[in-house]
Amino acid sequence: MAMKLGKPFYYLAFLCLLMATKGCDLYEIEEYEGEVFVYSQMTAMDPLPRVELLMTSPHGEDFAPNKMFDGEADVTVYLLDQQGGREAEYNYHNSREGRYTYPQENGNMARPLRTYELVVKLPESGKVISSFTTVPDTFRVVHTVRDTVTFMQADPLEYHLTESAYPGRQAHYMLATKSLDAENHGLTPKYESSDLFRPGFTHIRSEITNQAAFKNQSSLIMVPYPWDNIAHYGPNQLLFHAIDDNMYDFYRTLDHQTGSQNLAPGEIRGIKYNTKGGPGLFGSMATATANAYIYKATKD
Repeated sequence: MAMKLGKPFYYLAFLCLLMATKGCDLYEIEEYEGEVFVYSQMTAMDPLPRVELLMTSPHGEDFAPNKMFDGEADVTVYLLDQQGGREAEYNYHNSREGRYTYPQENGNMARPLRTYELVVKLPESGKVISSFTTVPDTFRVVHTVRDTVTFMQADPLEYHLTESAYPGRQAHYMLATKSLDAENHGLTPKYESSDLFRPGFTHIRSEITNQAAFKNQSSLIMVPYPWDNIAHYGPNQLLFHAIDDNMYDFYRTLDHQTGSQNLAPGEIRGIKYNTKGGPGLFGSMATATANAYIYKATKD
């Protein structure tokens, strides 16, 4: 299972690629003009998330994480009823440049198995960017087989989880590992020898795995945690994400763009956004967490 950098899935580092690669047939223009990229990810039973508006960059230009949209925008999230009508309206406020929030004190949580609509209006250009997401059902870790291991020695970390649910299909999962003390613990061999952006190794993610790939017993998911998912020794937090269709399509096609071995040489495909009116990701997930500790093997 290959690993990718995360923020929570390290989306900022890829935006120039998403919008400016010639192989993408979305939003092609002769002379490059920046696009407003909408980004928001809900987590089941967490407060309604921030919505970020970012400016994309042309091919060959580094994307700056603070390159936010500095114009005016009206941002609204709607909770839909079972018939697709708007049951509740949540009007977002501009907390700082390009970042829009809904007051957490209002106590509105992302509800599992409910559908939300995001609408972003850009008065200066007249553009409207919108998207829908259905939030996966919650699940949890119910049994820890092994949460302390010596790296690559004997059996791996292992956890048993309840199943998530999603309308019309089996659940899709991404595994993520977050170092809790990266400054005081070294990198495992694969990442120690890498010349990639090292701070990104504090939070990495796997490619997408279908529920059928995990052994199932008595309606539980059995997850032996892959060694490749571990970048740092010491204390780590493991995150098991069940993802919606938007995240599934976005990260699956993003992985094709960024080095998947499933493509023929030279083949590049477009990113699938599932947004209308402009590029972006309005996704949702349910997350279960566990703690682990990884020791470094001692030399004989």
